[in-house]
Amino acid sequence: MILKLFKFLGIFLLILVIVGFFLPKQVHVEGKKVIKHDISKVYHFLNDIKNWSKWSPWDKMDSTMQKNFGEITVGTGASYSWESQNKYVGKGSMKYTDCKENEHIISELLFAEGGPSQGAFHFKKVEGGTELTWSMDSDMGQGEGAWGLIHKLIGGYMGIAMKMMMKGVFEEGLTNIDNTLKNEVSPVTENPYKIEETQVPSFNAVAVSSMMNMQNIPQKLGECYSQCAAQIKTQKLEMAGAPFAFYHEFSLDKDFKVEAGIAT
Repeated sequence: MILKLFKFLGIFLLILVIVGFFLPKQVHVEGKKVIKHDISKVYHFLNDIKNWSKWSPWDKMDSTMQKNFGEITVGTGASYSWESQNKYVGKGSMKYTDCKENEHIISELLFAEGGPSQGAFHFKKVEGGTELTWSMDSDMGQGEGAWGLIHKLIGGYMGIAMKMMMKGVFEEGLTNIDNTLKNEVSPVTENPYKIEETQVPSFNAVAVSSMMNMQNIPQKLGECYSQCAAQIKTQKLEMAGAPFAFYHEFSLDKDFKVEAGIAT
């Protein structure tokens, strides 16, 4: 009777191993939610990697986790690493590898327990706000040697467990993002600025176009005005007004075109 039981268990385990070997190792998990805020606001909030601590479910699991941020914290190249005593948080690192304004934020995730995974936010403007999709793709069969063989045998089961667990985490995270933005955005009761649209008469000027970003605007404008002043002096012209700048486009996290000049 005992021998039959062991034989049955052996066959059962062999079936599990065989099935596990053929189970798909590529795992895709995603959550989707309409965030009741403008697409630009949602994008720029998530584009700042430091904002993860305001909404991430893992931060709520361990508010004392150790974090180290890279030199860049906004846009492509932004990164940080973490380490936690909580087994569900563990340690690892994340880096934004491709950020396209109001479209997507792609990241590379490295977990101490496994190989790299790819995370992503995709943004879509819809009625009532922004449809935000948060996803992660992992290969549960990665690894070399003995560990690689183990991953190939049980990676499929690990992937099933991961999908079941992460689905709820992603849904919680998206809800946290929505709630965090609601709390951070307060209505403006009084606008201290007056914005007017006006027609500017044509005028003569010496101008220079340059690509700038939020960090180097003062420096770049100074360089442009110096070039304009040199041309005015060379051409023996006279200044006829204060320096000006036309912003042909604008972005918080990438270069944009500015035309700076001096009326003559």
